[in-house]
Amino acid sequence: MRGIIKRYEINGTVENLPGRGKKRAFTPREHRNLVRKIKINPKISSTQLAEEMKQETGKSVTSKTIRNDLKREGYTSHYCRKKPDLKKIHRLKRLQFAEAHVEKPQQFWDSVLWSDESKFTIYKSDGRQRAFMKPKSALNPKNVQSTVKHGGGKVMVWGSMATNGTGNMQFIDVTMDQQYYQELVSANVKESARKLGLGRNFTFQQDNDPKHTAKKTFALFKQEKIKVLDWPSQSPDLNPIEHLWEHMDRMIRKTKITSTAMLREEIMSAWATVSPDVTRNLVHSMRRRLLAVIKAKGGHTKY
Repeated sequence: MRGIIKRYEINGTVENLPGRGKKRAFTPREHRNLVRKIKINPKISSTQLAEEMKQETGKSVTSKTIRNDLKREGYTSHYCRKKPDLKKIHRLKRLQFAEAHVEKPQQFWDSVLWSDESKFTIYKSDGRQRAFMKPKSALNPKNVQSTVKHGGGKVMVWGSMATNGTGNMQFIDVTMDQQYYQELVSANVKESARKLGLGRNFTFQQDNDPKHTAKKTFALFKQEKIKVLDWPSQSPDLNPIEHLWEHMDRMIRKTKITSTAMLREEIMSAWATVSPDVTRNLVHSMRRRLLAVIKAKGGHTKY
């Protein structure tokens, strides 16, 4: 009873006051040091951070404690977005391209035959990496996972598309060199344009792979009277066909694939069933893509 009276005299209530909570693992200085570490390297793991903090402070903490401590500052662990490595020259060229084409009418983009190569694998393995990041910081260069185009895979294909649907698709069963690419262009580009009703004045889009930009390749374009879109390097986010590959990958993953032959069949089936609505929506996103590049000053976008 005396304790209750004394509590009332001191606190003005007999209720238990809120506790101070669990003591924090790190001092304010140690906490600042932890945050500094992930600002330098957001991709460091919580397990590695725990080990480094133990070496520096002598305190044994779990990786969960590390994550909880960082959460106080708004940092949570997320998978990194895979994006090409953008150097200063790439950002400049991307920005210049976006500014030069952002006011192009939709009719211009509707006259483009888009092309690309892609690889499909029997077993999907994305090798994703995690990083500590704050909300809306996924495209910060430190938080993206750089990619190398065509890394790893079992079946490689070349394909084309336009607003009206898909053009030709061809499996690539040998190591592609510029001669092979030139034969592929001769066999597929004009035929795809005719199939899609693009007329003679269509524009052909390709990326800046050395095989695509070789002197003999451009001599072929001149000979065939094929107009080629001047394309900025490291810009898959500007090419709507990249999202067509993702669409196809989702389609073929609905089936359990056990062999390369089966994978080829599923790719052909998926390509044949792509709706023109899909390609139209992708091509009609070009202005939004260009605006995103301008907003990012040539940097990474969400596309």
